[in-house]
Amino acid sequence: PRTPVLFVHHRSELGGAPASLSYLIRELDDEQFEAHIYCPPGPAAELFRQAGAKVHTGPVAGFTHIWASTYRGRRWLLFLRELGLLPSHVLRFRRTLRRHRFELVHFNDSPLIPAAWLAKREGLPVVWHLRSALPEGGTDRRSTFVRSAIRRFADTSIAINHDVADVFGVGSTVVPNSVDLARFHPGDPADAKTSLGLPAGRPVVSY
Repeated sequence: PRTPVLFVHHRSELGGAPASLSYLIRELDDEQFEAHIYCPPGPAAELFRQAGAKVHTGPVAGFTHIWASTYRGRRWLLFLRELGLLPSHVLRFRRTLRRHRFELVHFNDSPLIPAAWLAKREGLPVVWHLRSALPEGGTDRRSTFVRSAIRRFADTSIAINHDVADVFGVGSTVVPNSVDLARFHPGDPADAKTSLGLPAGRPVVSY
């Protein structure tokens, strides 16, 4: 029988994290693994469905604490929103865990501590995929809490680069994000410059 794996994502909108996860799901060996995902309903859920995962939608309380998103000033209202989602998130996610015989749970970034706690209570192995660095170099109190939660709940962790691995300091294995070479591949430089109206002899740097 195939091994059922549950992936957990915390946001409904599209972005780099769900795109990268969709590539991972799409490339899994269908004869060995059965991919499931728990996430909020929305465009990201549809992306995972197209990648071949069985989608379970429900609320997610993802308490963000990354370099690009922290709670300060009016942003504490976002914290209150997540706190309001927490009871329904706990009920729905625990129900999903208990209705299926998952062998492994994969969390698609650090703001998923409540879900990781639930997975460990059910006795499931946890893989934590760290994609965004902690703010302030990871020296603040909340970063210390996030780091200790990952150490406690994760059986192993993956970081997308050495900067992320170093700021968390939890012994993560570095696995860079994959690239879909069918979509992103080198074209002809001269044609690209012509289409953009750039002089043929001018060096162009893209990033």
